[in-house]
Amino acid sequence: MSISTKQATAESAMPSPRIRGAAYRYRLAIVSFAIALGVGLLARRYGIGHQFAMLLFAIAVAGWYGGLGPALVAAVLSSLAYDYFFTQPLYQLGFTKYDLIDIALYISFAFLISRFREVRWRAEDKLRESEERYRTLVQHAPEAIVVLDVDTGRFVDANKNAVRLFGRSKEALLELGPVAVSPPTQPDGRPSSESAVENIQKAVEGADVVFEWMHLDAAEKEIPCEVRLVRLLAAERVLVRGSIIDITERERAQQALKERADLLDLTHDTIFVRAMNNVITYWNRGAQELYGWSSEEALGRPSHELLRTEFPEPLEQINAKLLQTDRWEGELIHAARDGKRFVVSSRWSLQRDAHDEPLAILETSTDITERKRAEQDLRSQAELIRLAHDAIIVRDPESRVTFWNAGAEKTYGWTAGEATGRVTHELLQTRFPVSREAVDFALQESGEWEGELTHVRKGGTAIVVTSRQSLRRDSHGAPAAIMEINRDVTDRKRSEEELRRLNEELEQRVIERTKELEAVNKQLEAFAYSVSHDLRAPVRHIAGFTELLQKHAAWILDDKGRHQISMILDAASRMGTLIDDLLAFSRIGRAETQNTTVDLSQIVKGVIGEFAPDTQGRKIVWRVGDLPRCYGDPAMLRLVFTNLVSNALKFTRTRDQAEIEIDSLNHSPAEVVVFVKDNGVGFDTRYKDKLFGVFQRLHSQEAFEGTGIGLATVQRIIHAHGGKVWLDSSVDHGATFYVALPKLGKANA
Repeated sequence: MSISTKQATAESAMPSPRIRGAAYRYRLAIVSFAIALGVGLLARRYGIGHQFAMLLFAIAVAGWYGGLGPALVAAVLSSLAYDYFFTQPLYQLGFTKYDLIDIALYISFAFLISRFREVRWRAEDKLRESEERYRTLVQHAPEAIVVLDVDTGRFVDANKNAVRLFGRSKEALLELGPVAVSPPTQPDGRPSSESAVENIQKAVEGADVVFEWMHLDAAEKEIPCEVRLVRLLAAERVLVRGSIIDITERERAQQALKERADLLDLTHDTIFVRAMNNVITYWNRGAQELYGWSSEEALGRPSHELLRTEFPEPLEQINAKLLQTDRWEGELIHAARDGKRFVVSSRWSLQRDAHDEPLAILETSTDITERKRAEQDLRSQAELIRLAHDAIIVRDPESRVTFWNAGAEKTYGWTAGEATGRVTHELLQTRFPVSREAVDFALQESGEWEGELTHVRKGGTAIVVTSRQSLRRDSHGAPAAIMEINRDVTDRKRSEEELRRLNEELEQRVIERTKELEAVNKQLEAFAYSVSHDLRAPVRHIAGFTELLQKHAAWILDDKGRHQISMILDAASRMGTLIDDLLAFSRIGRAETQNTTVDLSQIVKGVIGEFAPDTQGRKIVWRVGDLPRCYGDPAMLRLVFTNLVSNALKFTRTRDQAEIEIDSLNHSPAEVVVFVKDNGVGFDTRYKDKLFGVFQRLHSQEAFEGTGIGLATVQRIIHAHGGKVWLDSSVDHGATFYVALPKLGKANA
């Protein structure tokens, strides 16, 4: 009896919900109702409730064992009894809406239990059918099948073929384990107990284990077998199924085949024999020479894994052809021991036993790698020459044409018959970029020459070609032929010339537009200078007369008037400062930079010293690094760092301790990068592009004074030096301004 059969038998021993006969089923419904009613009445007498649930139990019993009809009968009787015996007023039948709900619950419960019953029946039928099918398959399987309990180490099931193979009764076999039906050691010399535990453990871990094994029958006769172990899914025990095939005939046939193959061991052809599971059983000297593995290393290894075989079609299709015709022939790609891959012409022959069952495969292979490479080279060359659109010409050492392809016919207009035998440079009226003797000398020295030639077509049209010429020598080293591959590039040369002409025109237009733009910029700068200069006198007049008015009429004015005069003076002062800055900004655009070597450390120290009187009383931490030398205008660069340091001092004024760092970065080989970093109020980087515009400010005049020209001045000066300026900041976390300038010795961009 199989494991599945025992489980099915155990389940069938449980109370079955199937009761045959309608009378018995309806009688069961009435009896279960009566019992539930009696229990409910008795419980009420002792003050115990839950009569509704007791009647539900009666419906469940009737539905589970009797089906839908008896369940409905029990439901109707339970509804009437519950209303009569347990619902106020007692001992009266009268249905309210609440009673109807109880009836609906009883009937729904009856339907639910009946449905569960039907599902259970179907599951049991399917399980029984599956068990029967499995039992039939196991008992009639061609191989011997045993089931092993890993925990006890004993067989718990065996089919008829297993009984026949081991020569023991099933009862006797189930008292034994795999070691008891095996010799002490296996043919490989390992103890049977050790090998058995290792293979069983692999199967328990989920592997599909296949191996050859030596068994013993009841007469202690050795039986060579092929064993496949697979773990079975079982809830309570760890079970492994073993499928065992007697390979005595196969071993005998393989041995005979090997003996015959030994006769071929003297040949250098590659011959090996493999079993139907692809394990190598014979490996001749030719195989050892070709693949590099010795016979001891190859035997017992799957051939396709050892040689990393690449098949021309799926292996399943090849095996199907082999089983159908007993032979297969084709080309395979194998790998040698050193990893080298090569192509072999392989022929397989199938050996069968007396019962026409496949036993082994004899495989002979011949290395055809060089032949395949030569064939491929020839095919590639022939195809390339045939399909090439380039003109391919072969000429002898006297420059007479011996080959003229279709591309040459299309390019030059002469047919192969017209061109063959003609001297190429006379036929094509070749114009060389150097002397013809220099080209011939290069061919003789290096075997190759490449350049542009001018040829004349049959109709007299001149064309330009790129020519690649190769010299081929004979076995004695003497020049044998010259292959010339020419490509017509006349259209490309025309396009290049046209593109060059257009580029020249574009460059000229750019120069002209640049001059126009420079003239416009100079006009704008002159206009800004003129406007700023002309505004200074009126602003001074406004400030002067307002001061006189404040001096002589202050005693007449009230507080509001005096405040307004003060505002006029402040506005005039800011306007004067703004005009001065604007004049300085316009002068920068008109002034030429006087570039020389600049020591940035000296400039920064001088700027910090200028601000010392204005910063007395403030707590400022200066961190000034070792600044490099650069190439630029000293006066302009001093103005740059004056503006940057001034900004850093201004926007850290609200800090208890200002921290200002001035240092450099090793940014690139062609430039130096200096940064000015502070811990001031910072700004939102979304508006960083506005900061370098004229009159652009992100803080109010009341919070931080200024005209909005300082950073615009910085950017203009740095751009005039061929450098760049950028910044990084966040609100309330300070700002860092970076200035990139040409390194010492680099030309101004």
